[in-house]
Amino acid sequence: MWLGNSMANYTTSDAASYIRAFLSTGASLIVAVDGSKDQSEIARAYEGPANQKFVMNGLAHANELLGAQVFDPRDWGFRGRWNQNTWMHESFYVAERDLVVTVRGERFKFRQGDVMRSIRSGKWPRSKMVSVCEEAGGVVVDCWVDEKESYGMSIQGIYHLADWIHANVVV
Repeated sequence: MWLGNSMANYTTSDAASYIRAFLSTGASLIVAVDGSKDQSEIARAYEGPANQKFVMNGLAHANELLGAQVFDPRDWGFRGRWNQNTWMHESFYVAERDLVVTVRGERFKFRQGDVMRSIRSGKWPRSKMVSVCEEAGGVVVDCWVDEKESYGMSIQGIYHLADWIHANVVV
């Protein structure tokens, strides 16, 4: 069972590879993904003040993990956007000025306006999830979704194609 939307945060080919590997064990899989198609709703959720604060806190967390003040939050801004090619909302840190950041002895140069990816969140409608499952060699047996096919999407029983045919086709 894979609940939450993190499957959709992979590229579609990486998700298909993961599903294919899982199905090779002979198991079935239940997957939940966010299928929201409402761009204004997505922008409000991922570009609003609460998410901006969450993303910007990532710089402080990076400093904590690195054990040094590597990223000064005053040097970075936030940018969010929908990427229709990847079916993902992407959040970025944006350099507010020219910067040189040193991480464990390695120097990274950023020009004002350069971006550094923070997070991304995929939004796969039913048709995208079905195509990913088919690419993995599986069959979507059932789906449960809300009326707009935006939330609560889960795919039940993604079976390896040969097993599904064997179990469901009467010869």
